[in-house]
Amino acid sequence: MIGLLRHDLEVVGLVASGTLATDGEDRGHLATTETVLGTFRGLIQPKSARERVSVSGTDANLSTHRIYLEGAALALPVDSDMRIRKAGTVDADLNGDYLIDFVGNAAGYGHHIEIDATRLDP
Repeated sequence: MIGLLRHDLEVVGLVASGTLATDGEDRGHLATTETVLGTFRGLIQPKSARERVSVSGTDANLSTHRIYLEGAALALPVDSDMRIRKAGTVDADLNGDYLIDFVGNAAGYGHHIEIDATRLDP
């Protein structure tokens, strides 16, 4: 499986700092900083039209891409308040940020992660 994971992917999260936002619009919430939580081997694949059409059925599925991450990413754990970022020359048309919609621990504990994600504007 590892040989099929040809993309270098970053898991990015927002980490709260100990200070209030400088723009005054914080309304008492701490400022957040985007932080790379880890870099992993992975694979991003666009979902087929058939997979996306299920929104009209009983199993709503709005995600546009499926992302596979190596099992080492299970140590984070990856969650829907994080993003996946791809940059690089391999399949450069897939570069950009992806909002995580669902995270599944595929093929049993520790094997790999399958993520349903929506691509944000590149």
